[in-house]
Amino acid sequence: MLKENIEQLKPSYFYLEQIKNEFAKKHLLNNSVNSLIRCFSSFKDFAKYYLQIKFDDSNIQNKPISHALIECLYSKGKKWDESIHYFRQTLCTENPKLEKTKEIDPRLVLVFILEKLNNEDKAYVIDKDISNEPYIISDKENAKTSKVDMLLNLNKKISSKFNSFISKNLFGLMKMTIFCEECETKTYSFCGYFIIDFDLDEIQKSKKYKKLKKFDYEQYLRDLNPKNINKYCNKCLKQSAHLYYKQIYSIPDLLIMSIQRGNNYENEIPLVLTEKIKMKGISETNPNKIFKLTGIVCRNKVSGDFFCIIIDEDKFFRYEGKESKKTKMDSLKIDQSNEKVILLFYEANKSNI
Repeated sequence: MLKENIEQLKPSYFYLEQIKNEFAKKHLLNNSVNSLIRCFSSFKDFAKYYLQIKFDDSNIQNKPISHALIECLYSKGKKWDESIHYFRQTLCTENPKLEKTKEIDPRLVLVFILEKLNNEDKAYVIDKDISNEPYIISDKENAKTSKVDMLLNLNKKISSKFNSFISKNLFGLMKMTIFCEECETKTYSFCGYFIIDFDLDEIQKSKKYKKLKKFDYEQYLRDLNPKNINKYCNKCLKQSAHLYYKQIYSIPDLLIMSIQRGNNYENEIPLVLTEKIKMKGISETNPNKIFKLTGIVCRNKVSGDFFCIIIDEDKFFRYEGKESKKTKMDSLKIDQSNEKVILLFYEANKSNI
């Protein structure tokens, strides 16, 4: 009789476990979205641009992510929690896979948000009285230039070819150089990026960074870090040794960097957090830009919860927990033994551009 009762209880037990896991995923996704939106709003130009957009019923249906974002930017206190919940629901409606993934990755959530905002932005009409310098270029003008031409026509401002705020302010170019050691020929190629990624597992495999005690991402950007590869050279007409390295060619005004690493916390190295980055020696076309850290997305290694730190006019605020509790900090301090940095948000100082 007891065995029969246990067998009857099994389905309900597993059902409760399933509900518990789904609730945990929604909680983590809410944490992730909350941190991302807070960091987005720390970009002054980003918030200013989206807060001037006027919506009607048709816009809400056609631009759901943008509408949910604006709801968050206008909200405070309890309404902020409600708007974050609405944003998460909108995200999952647009991409149901987000709630089904085993592990919530803020970088993937961020990429999806940026892609959706970029696509939705094409048909926006800006109030000309509010915006003296509208970011919008008409679709007819934009259609004349393909994406490939944008990348190749490097003598002109790349940003002027785009017709969305996201593309103009978060899109940069990487320059790849391949140097043939035999005939000393250099070949170049370019690719666009929205986020600069640092894969610490891969970086630590190289001899130069194998014994690092701290990772200085600013210095890493300054180093060429060439890799030895063997490939066919069109000038030598044979397989030969080459050096391959990447550099930042152009850098956007709103810069996002991602720190990627495995789940082996024991071998993790802490980051050297830099509040200001000078682009001299890093960006080929924007050497005079100076970037200031405005937001950080982190994760607690014990609880697994996401939280963020916002830097506003040299003041530091930490937002964490279910109710996004706000705590003022005396300085930028992160316990990197228990908390890992995932995303870094930087904004260009306009006076230095």
